[in-house]
Amino acid sequence: MSNSHDQISSGDAGMLFNAVENSGNIAYTMSFRQGFPVRILAGGSEFGGAGDTVVMGETVHPDDYQPFCEVISRVIGGTADEIKVHARMKCAGDYQWYYITGKARRSGGHLDFIDGMMFNVTEYLDCEGEDNVMRRYRSKHTVSMEQAAYTLRDILGEDYLVRIQQPFSQTKGLYSAIIDSDGTVILPKGQDAGQNLNKMDYQRRKNIRVRHQPLGSWVITGESQDIIDGSATLLETMAHTVSGVANSYVALVDEMETSQNANKLLGQNFEDQILVNGVYSIFLQSPDTRTAIKNITMLISEHFGLSEIQFCSNENNPAKTYKLDRSAAVVPVVGSFSLRPEIREELDYSGIVCTDQNSIGMTSSKKNLSCVLARTYDQGSNRGVLLYIARDSGKEWTSRERSLIKSLTQLLSTVIYKMFLEDELSSSRVRLERLAYYDAATNIPNRSCFEHEFTQGIAVGHFGAVIAVEFSNLKNISEIYGFGYADDILRSCAEYITAIPCGCLKKVFRFSSDILFVAMRGAEREEARQFAQAILTKFRSPWYLHDNEHHMRVYAGFAMYPDDAESVPACVSAATHTLRLAKERRLEDAVCYSEGLEEDLTDNRMVKKLITDAAEHGFRGFYCLYQPVLEMSTGALHCCEATVFWGNSDMTVPRERFMPIIDQLGLSKKFYSFICNMICSFCAEVRRKGFPDFRVSFAIPENILSGETSVDVLQSSLVSCSLPPSAVSIAVSEGEGTLTGSAYLQQLSDMGVNIIADDTGTGYFTAELLENSAVKTVKIKASRMSGDAISASFVRSVIKLAREKNIAVCARDVDNPQDLTALGGFDVDLIEGIFNGRPLRDKDFIDKMTQTAI
Repeated sequence: MSNSHDQISSGDAGMLFNAVENSGNIAYTMSFRQGFPVRILAGGSEFGGAGDTVVMGETVHPDDYQPFCEVISRVIGGTADEIKVHARMKCAGDYQWYYITGKARRSGGHLDFIDGMMFNVTEYLDCEGEDNVMRRYRSKHTVSMEQAAYTLRDILGEDYLVRIQQPFSQTKGLYSAIIDSDGTVILPKGQDAGQNLNKMDYQRRKNIRVRHQPLGSWVITGESQDIIDGSATLLETMAHTVSGVANSYVALVDEMETSQNANKLLGQNFEDQILVNGVYSIFLQSPDTRTAIKNITMLISEHFGLSEIQFCSNENNPAKTYKLDRSAAVVPVVGSFSLRPEIREELDYSGIVCTDQNSIGMTSSKKNLSCVLARTYDQGSNRGVLLYIARDSGKEWTSRERSLIKSLTQLLSTVIYKMFLEDELSSSRVRLERLAYYDAATNIPNRSCFEHEFTQGIAVGHFGAVIAVEFSNLKNISEIYGFGYADDILRSCAEYITAIPCGCLKKVFRFSSDILFVAMRGAEREEARQFAQAILTKFRSPWYLHDNEHHMRVYAGFAMYPDDAESVPACVSAATHTLRLAKERRLEDAVCYSEGLEEDLTDNRMVKKLITDAAEHGFRGFYCLYQPVLEMSTGALHCCEATVFWGNSDMTVPRERFMPIIDQLGLSKKFYSFICNMICSFCAEVRRKGFPDFRVSFAIPENILSGETSVDVLQSSLVSCSLPPSAVSIAVSEGEGTLTGSAYLQQLSDMGVNIIADDTGTGYFTAELLENSAVKTVKIKASRMSGDAISASFVRSVIKLAREKNIAVCARDVDNPQDLTALGGFDVDLIEGIFNGRPLRDKDFIDKMTQTAI
């Protein structure tokens, strides 16, 4: 006979069932509950017809139930997908031979049921004889069980001892062996027989006892103590199982060898063992712990007929409860049961209590379902309880079921605790990665994150650009507002840079206290340059945070990878070198890494050495060039503007390059005093030459203007040269951040010093500078007047507003006739530029004025 295990249509099913009805054979489905109940779909026999349910544990001949369970165990363990077995089944008080065939039906890795056919083959087999398929199982009963005369192989069979070790072969680095009483070593299938287990450093041994005497031992060895400890519970349970089965064999063979009831008990032991082994197989073979819990929950619920399983991690606090959901989720629920003292006492004594919902305070249920409480342990101490709730209220829990639940509770709780540990480790890993790869103050990815992602990207062939952006005055802001406020500014800047659109993937990292790195994957050199320039352009405008206005001093440099650098150190070096060059030279544009960059940096180091040497020797080599400022209406000399330089016979260094070096040396205040004395001495000398109203203007750095030194030093220089405060003018600008937020600027104005709002041309220019009451003169670049119509219109509005506030207007950088011609359309008071007179050193300037006067 043959049977197809494939899916069939309803019409085909009807034809099949009609054929079955006529043949006397049976179509069935088998569930994995206790006793393996079978529902007859079609056909009939003396033990049941279509629609009836037959329990195989009660129908199969006791001698055949053990091998029947062995076949089922292979399907549950996942090593087989179909069953083919001969067995005698009880029909009207007599036994007839049936050939049972079927196929496992699974969903989502879980075994749902077996469906197939049963064929009556009694006329082909002798009922009194032994089926060849079963002979190897029943032959064990012929062994003489005299102590010291038998081995584990005689009792259980070597094939069983090989298969029972399979769960250990699933773990890498773990080896198993059963040593029989005669010294024979039995290994699991697939394990290397040449592996010397005695040489392993880590071992754990458990005796297998028969009649309270060790008849063999089970040894597991491994490459680490963690592997051994992780399998210790499994070893103890499996060794206990083997001992129990062996004792059952010996007892039954010795005392009830011919008893069918004894064979039935033996089959039940195998049935329980199948369930335990199935749970272990799920635990070891599931891809993750939550899937294991799902499949174990479904298997246990189906076997015992449960409606729900709950886990309480702390029996003293039942409110902390979890429901084991069939969707692979361990769902926290509001604890609805409580343990009375008598239940707690019984749990302490036996570890398991059979009760009902009303007895544990679950009064919300109308059916008052039967349930079992089983205590869980973790490393020998109480950790909680598992609550098994049946589907009906009249269920009686047999001693066999209680014992099996007690064993399965430890297995299930082990998986649950493992899941909790994995969740905690995962959460800790996330927190540690957050601490390792993100800046705690700003929540921006840090340098370690940059190095990690850059290394991974290079390894898989990524290319792109790394832009280094420095906010050089962030330290000054932190000194005024505090470090937390400075971090807020840096975070807001990073968020803005992240929001700037570009055509490639980008990420911002905090490389140091005031430097951001922008990694642009897939960017070309020109795209990186444009993006860096967009950053610089934005931060030339005021930056607002918490209603405070800040003038950020920003520099940028970038390098391409892997063209300029192929490793993290090389990339960091290239990007920071370009940034340093931009900062030392006060460049307004982003600097790109190039072959000549190192030469530029060498030149910077030489300049730094020269400036340092000059500063340490009384500021030797520093001088001023004086640019005349003329009256627009008469062409008469109004004043001059002083610009500081350093120079020797080989080179000249402008203020933009030497001032950062002076600041780094901490000599800013001393240098300011030197410049004030030099300029005031020059002004006094010009006045003595017959120009009593002569005045000089010069710029004050932001770090000087923010302190009282700006007032005290200038006042001291004026007194020493016998000059009135009106003899000097102080130039400040929006772009350098010296025009706003300084009380000392107002104090200088109150002294009589003329305050000039200068348009440096390197940043933005707004009409807001006219709102400062200290300003008496405003300078505007001539290029703004000769530019487009919108710029010219804006300049006219600024000049008009200046007239209303009685502020003088000076056009600066008038360097050619076109600039001078353009001024004709604007109402300006003063002009300054090379076209009207080139800058001269002090002696040349005095000589020129004297000659002009003559």
